[in-house]
Amino acid sequence: MSSSLNEKVRFPYSRRVVGWSMSKTMTAELVTELLRAGVHPKMVSEWVGHSSVAFTLQRYGHALPDLQQSAADEAERLVGALVRR
Repeated sequence: MSSSLNEKVRFPYSRRVVGWSMSKTMTAELVTELLRAGVHPKMVSEWVGHSSVAFTLQRYGHALPDLQQSAADEAERLVGALVRR
């Protein structure tokens, strides 16, 4: 069902399929920018045809340098809220 971004992308907000013809370098740059923009890694992984989201994150994890800190901050906030109940 999922296809390579080089072939086509089905954007969630659009019924139409947009054709793409991109080099590997352009695809890598796009993946990096999509992740930095906050697009969910699962969607990016599907769009580029990776076998798993784990592969996408392993290959492009450098695009998310603040991910660990923001996750820790959010976990601390949630735990604090639960403790105060």
